[in-house]
Parts: sequence; C-alpha cells; structure tokens
Amino acid sequence: MNDRMLRDKEDIEFDVQDAAKLAITKTVWNSIRPVSLALSGLFLFFMIIHSLLLPENMRLIMTGFAGATALIYFGLSFLVQRMHFSERWTYPIGVFILVLSLSNSLLHLYLSKDIIQTTNLMLAIFGAGYFILSRRWYFISLVIIITGWVIITLSLPNSDGIVHFSIALFTVSLLSTLFNFLRINSLFTVEKLRLTNEYQWDQLQTNILALEAVQQELERFLDLSIDIFGIVGADGYFSKVNSAISKTLGFSKDELISKPFMDLVHPEDRSLTEGIIQKIQTGSTMKFFENRFITKGGGHKWFLWSAAFDTKGKQLYVIGHDITQLKENQLAVEEREKQLNAILSTANDGIIVINESGIIQTFNRGAERIFGYSEREAIGKNVNLLMPAPDSQKHQGYIDAYFHKQKSNVVSRITQREGKRKNGEVFPMSLSLSVVELPDNTLFTGILRDISEQVRIENELKLAKERLQHELNLAAKIQANLMERTILEFKNFDFNAVNMPARYLSGDFYDVKALNPNTYQLVLGDLAGKGIPAALLAFSTISLLQAESDIVQSPKDLLELLNQTLYSELDQAEVFITLFIAQVDLATNQVNYASAGHGEAFLWRYAEKKIVQLQATGLPVGVEFTETYREKQCNLRPGDLLIIYSDGITEATNTLHDQFGFEQLTEIINTNYDLSASTISNKIIDQVKQFSEGHEQDDDITLLVMKSLPRTMELEIPGKIAILDQVLSTIHEYADNYSIDFANEVELACSEALTNIFKHAYQSKPGMVQIKIHLIPEGMAFDFYDQGESFELDLVSDPNPEDIYESGYGIFIMKQIFDEVFYEFDKESGNHWRLNKLFREK
Repeated sequence: MNDRMLRDKEDIEFDVQDAAKLAITKTVWNSIRPVSLALSGLFLFFMIIHSLLLPENMRLIMTGFAGATALIYFGLSFLVQRMHFSERWTYPIGVFILVLSLSNSLLHLYLSKDIIQTTNLMLAIFGAGYFILSRRWYFISLVIIITGWVIITLSLPNSDGIVHFSIALFTVSLLSTLFNFLRINSLFTVEKLRLTNEYQWDQLQTNILALEAVQQELERFLDLSIDIFGIVGADGYFSKVNSAISKTLGFSKDELISKPFMDLVHPEDRSLTEGIIQKIQTGSTMKFFENRFITKGGGHKWFLWSAAFDTKGKQLYVIGHDITQLKENQLAVEEREKQLNAILSTANDGIIVINESGIIQTFNRGAERIFGYSEREAIGKNVNLLMPAPDSQKHQGYIDAYFHKQKSNVVSRITQREGKRKNGEVFPMSLSLSVVELPDNTLFTGILRDISEQVRIENELKLAKERLQHELNLAAKIQANLMERTILEFKNFDFNAVNMPARYLSGDFYDVKALNPNTYQLVLGDLAGKGIPAALLAFSTISLLQAESDIVQSPKDLLELLNQTLYSELDQAEVFITLFIAQVDLATNQVNYASAGHGEAFLWRYAEKKIVQLQATGLPVGVEFTETYREKQCNLRPGDLLIIYSDGITEATNTLHDQFGFEQLTEIINTNYDLSASTISNKIIDQVKQFSEGHEQDDDITLLVMKSLPRTMELEIPGKIAILDQVLSTIHEYADNYSIDFANEVELACSEALTNIFKHAYQSKPGMVQIKIHLIPEGMAFDFYDQGESFELDLVSDPNPEDIYESGYGIFIMKQIFDEVFYEFDKESGNHWRLNKLFREK
C-alpha cells in the first residue's frame, strides 16, 4: 500500500510541473500577445518602406515579396495566437516561418548584395518569430536576439536608418524576453507551490478517508466475531466493545460503556480479576484466565480471557470466549460419572477395567455373576485369572504389543473370546475392548457377555449355512418345505400362506407356531436382498425365531432379541430385515403385534367394509443396535381379515414399469372378502402374475391371510339369579370384540332375558338353562332353552312409561336392543328364545 501511494505521489508531482508550465506559458502568451501583434505590424511597415528605397528596377519585386512575406508572417502569428498553442499546429507553423525567413534573407542578399543587412534581417525575422511561437525554449530565443543585436551593433558605423530601427526592435524584444523570463520563473514557482499544497491537502484527505474505511472495516470484522473484544481505558470503563459481548451479556453497547469494567465481573471473581490485570499492566504474561461476568438478567456467564496492555495509550485490550456451555458440560460429565457408577453396579453385562500391567481395577456385579468371583476376590488380581490357556499366558504380550504401537485389532470391536469361571468351566463370551490413555496410566475396559446359548445357536446356523452352500439344489426344496409345511389347524379361523421366491431361494420368510393351545404366532419377514445371501440370513432368522419363541413370548421382546443377536451379522452384510410378529388368542380373538419397519399389514373390517392399516412400531432389524419396539393390540371379529404381505406384491412391475400398488390389492379384498383365505390368496397372486406378465419377477412375494370365522359357544347353567353375573361377564367378553357400547347393550338385554327365565319360567324353582352364543360377521345371536312355564309373547303389551312399577319392561328392553326377538314353545324341547343383535359402527 505504501509503495502504491509513493508511485501515485511521484506521478502527481510530475503532472503538477507540467500543469504549472502550461498555465504560466498561457499567461505569458496572453501578456505578450499585443506586443507580438504590434511588432508584426511594424515589421510589415518597415519592409514596405525598405522596398521603396531600393533601386527602381528592384523595387517592384522587393516590395511585392516583402509585402507578401509580412502578410504571411502576420497571418501565421495571429493564427497561432487563436489556436492557443496547439501542439498539432505550433511546430509546423514555426518551421514554415523559419524557412520563409531564410528564403527572404537570401533573396534580399541576392538583390542588395548587402551581407550585413541580410543577416540582420534574417536574425530579426527568425528571432521575433521563434520568440512568438516558442512556449518553452526562452533561452534559445534570448541567445538569437542577443546575437542579432551584437551584429547590428558592430555594423552600426556603416548602416543607415534601417539599422537604427533594428536596434530599437531588438532592444524591445530583449527587454520583453528578459521581463517575461523573470515573470515566468516567479509565476512557475508560485504555481508549483500552490499545486503542491493542493496535492498534499488532497493526499491528506485521501489518507484520512482510507484510515476511516480501515477503521470501519475493522469494527465490522470485530462485530462479526463470535468472540468477545473490548478496550478498557485508564478510567476503568470500556471505550469500545463489539457486538458479541453485548449479545452474550444482554447489555446494549451504551450500557456496557457506561459501566465500570469491574462492576460487570462477578463479585466472587473480582479480586482474582484485579490481581491478574495488575500483573498484565506490570508486563507479566497472562494469556488465558477464567472468570464470570454478570448478565443483564441477573445470571452469569463464564469466559476464557486473554489480555494485553498498551503502555503508551494506557489501554487494556481484552479478548474472550464464552465457555459457559463448557462449564455446564463439565458439571454434566461429573453427574454422568455418578450415573456411570450406578450403571456399572446394575449392568447385566460384565464390566472389567485393568491397568497396563493387567491388574483388575474394576469388577462389577455382572462380572461376578458371569465368572463366579466376588469383587473382593478379583480386585488386585491379574486378569489372566479369568482366561483359559493359552490366552492366559499370551495376554501380557498383547498389552506389550499395544504399547509398542502394534495396535491390537480387538480394540473398539466386539470379538468372541473364551472365559474361565471360578469352577474351571470354560465358556464363550463376547468382548468389547476400549482403551483410555491417561497422562500417567493407561486403562483397558472390557464389556463381556456370556454367549453360550447364542454360540450354540450360531453354531447350528453355521452348520446350516455350510450345508446350504454345498447343497444349493437341495436348499430350495428345504426352504420350500419350511415355508409350505402343513399349516396348523386354527380353531375358528381360516388361514393360508403363500411364498414365491424371485430366485432359487427367497429372502422373504414366514413362520406359524403354536405357543400354547389357545395362542398362535404368525411371523412374516422381508430381508433387504434376494438370492443365496438373503436366504441364508432368512434361515438364520427362522432358526433363531423357532429357538427363542419358546422362551420369549412377547412380540416386542422377541424383536428386540432378534435385533441385538443379528445386528452384527446384518451390519457386516449391510442389509436389514423388516419383521411383523402377531400373536393371536384363538379364544378371545385378541391380536397382539409388533412390527420392525414392516408396514405391509392391515385389517379388513367386515362390518364397516373398510381397511385399517397396522403401522410399524419400530425400525427394521439390523438398523440400530439399541432399538426398542412398541406392542399394539387389535381384535378380529367374525368375517374380519388379517392380511400380512411383503412389498413384492405392491411393488410388482409390468412391462411399462408401473407398479401393482396398494389400491389394486385392496380392491381384490373388497370384492372377494366372502371367500375362503386360500381363495383370496390365490386371487391376489393370480392378479399380480397377470399384471407383471412379460416382466421378470424382481422381488420375493410372501402373503399370509387369516380370516375370523363365525363360531358358537354353548353353556348350561342352573336357573338361579346368583349365577347371572358370571354368565353376563362371559357374554360381555365375547361382545367386547365388537365395541364397548355394543357389549354393554348386549349384556343388558341378555340380563333381562335370563331374569325372565329365572323368575317367570321357573318361578324361582330349580331348573337348567342351555345357552348358545353365536359370533357372526353381522353381530351376535343368542339361543336360550329352558323347561319352565310357557307364555304368549304376542299377548305381552308394552309397559306404560308413567307406571314405573308395571311389569313387562324386560321384554320391552329386549325388543329395543335386539334387532330380532323370537320365542317358541315345544312340548318336548320346552321354551326357546332366539335373539339377534346386528353390529353397527357408530
């Protein structure tokens, strides 16, 4: 920047000199212009008179030539004055005048033979013309004029009147030249000084503006900084602050500047801060220190400061960073350490911490359960106590190799190792090892889990994989046998399952299992992939499902177990599995389900003729190791359908690359819901095949269809009022599958019907009542049989609402609630009541 300013200064000084010369030259020219015109006029007059004095034979020629020469000279002189010294015309005209002077002098010499007069004439014309036309070379003009004057003086004794006139002419020219030369120098000096002052003033103004721009730019930069910047004057007040400190503390800039610096410091930190500032002012180095500042809201902020003291300006420059969040994080870390200690004592996994010598430092309760040693027995012992040979002899070598930069590949990974219990039993365990390098020590933390059962299952899976790998042709048959094995008989349900692999082996799978006589489990899985790798993982999942379903019988717990067990394998294969697990209670029609990212499931409600989507309750298996799942419930009324399928159905593609879609699937259900489960399944598969005809099947297709069938429950009870609540509770349980309002109405009407039988048919005498409860798609129906007294239903009139004690309300309530009330009497079978209640969605 300084170099650029220096160059600009030199250029401006050069321009100042040129401008001064030009301005002064114009001034001089304007001052001598009348003199030049006068001299030109006199010269014209002189030439005419001189020609008249010549001999007669030369007079005409000389007079004409002299007159023409004078006119040309006078015109050119006037023209030069009018053109204001244009460089384009000045020098050509000057050359022309000089040539004209020389030719005129030669002609005069030829005619008059007077060398002295000719030379005098030539110098007069040449000197006057060059003086008039010249802008700069005044010394040359002066030399020429002085030379002419000397020649004229030497020739004075032999000259006539023309010589005297020449002396007068050159004297005037000489005086004019000297006068203008002195005037030009003085004017040039003054003009140069004036322009120099103007340049210096302009340069000063430019420097001031540049300094202000730099200062504004610096202030903008400081305001953009997220760090805090301030200048504290000798009076202890802020003289300048940036926006960051204003935003952080909540005060405006004016408020900050109006307060003493120390008033903003937290009272508990003021003495410390004053001491640090005193050290800085005495020249001590204090790069970073921490203290608290009071905010406008009454709170405080932690800052990390760095400061410097200007001894000349007596100002303290401070820059700081808000570390409030860091301080809060430190407190949070301390709190988490407390929580960690609590977790260590309650964790099911074994957690062991050893030092660089292999000595056990931490041994939690989980480790006590796994190895059989108490914490007191393990602390201070070498960790090889928990290892079988040869690992127990090699362990210290592993630690030494780590410190020699031969990093072990087990650090930060979950690996499988063998452990040895206190009783000498060797067992497989999973080990996750991490290292904490402290300034004076290094700690190794191991998280262990007894995976004996898991290894057993994994070994079985490994054998299954090896068998499948070598017997690919048999694998498809094995999978087909697993998928298409005889379906268990579902009491009161119609069920069908279909699996169509896209390749030899399917990445889709399903499983149907009886957990107990009244609870069946349905599983459908869709692995992100197809072919042999997907099928192998599907086999692993099915095997694990079959092994764990007897132990874990909650859908959500089963999904969480599968996710944690298969996560590592799925993560390495970079795939995941969507799973839908439903457990159906055959007695109550209750369905408990959980879905791991599998949204392809829905209910078709017979009564409402509508679809109810069953949404996923968690992420797919293999996506997040710590994922937890939610469990939901629904019920299946007679005629309802539970449809679970894989996306190979809705994403089936035709030759135009259109997809089959969910709407076509639901349309098939809407037009075929009265058919059997197998027929509905076949129609769906046929429609998908027809839609994608000519296009290769891209994905596996799996479909599970379960239909709730009508059913009848039979009861035989004694005709006693005491048994009524128990019977009504059973009726309410079945009716509750429809809705709570429906169940309440049915319970009330059945209560009136049974009360009439107990009180009027049997007249409170002993007797038995046979009950048939029919669950049908349209609602519920009841048959009541008894051997009591008969009566005529048609003769029972509606009660009078105004007489609350009048009988007949029971029949009235039954007719109001049930859509059909039928009564008949037979001598052999006795009384028969038929009651029908249709379900209507409110």
